[in-house]
Amino acid sequence: MTPPLIDRQSQERLIWALETYLDTRDKRFMFLRLMFPEVLPHIDLEGTPRQTAWAISNYFIKNESIGSLMKVVSNKLDADNDTNLSTGNRMGL
Repeated sequence: MTPPLIDRQSQERLIWALETYLDTRDKRFMFLRLMFPEVLPHIDLEGTPRQTAWAISNYFIKNESIGSLMKVVSNKLDADNDTNLSTGNRMGL
């Protein structure tokens, strides 16, 4: 079995950061439009901040690019997101 792309604690911190800093539809839209424009058509931004944070996180996990999201969130939103991910690769590899 392959290890998860992100550990539970890191994902919970990521969700917290996304729902806290991107608490309106407009903020979510602008964040994705500026940082990940190719993702925008694939994520429904109309839910609650928590629902949308999970949708964003799950999209990046599904596409094996969660490391990119975590790096941007950490840098751009000033979130303290200490992770075990190395350049978006699976943990431990």
